[in-house]
Amino acid sequence: MIFRRKITNRRVQSFLFYVPYVVLSAMTFPAVFYATGNMVASIAGTIVATGLAYRRHSLLVVAIGAAAAVLVVELV
Repeated sequence: MIFRRKITNRRVQSFLFYVPYVVLSAMTFPAVFYATGNMVASIAGTIVATGLAYRRHSLLVVAIGAAAAVLVVELV
């Protein structure tokens, strides 16, 4: 809506492509650490989720794995 013509600059296109992902991450990531009352459990869940996502598991597996890690740490 701001630009009248199509953006042809590849760097600007690349930058604008990633803006929604960056904004969503900036809003979500801090909330991950305050979702539980225990910071250690939050960090454990984040580490497990990052590891599973890095190994290209599905979103469901990542979510269940992170929740299970939080549960285990909370119970210990």
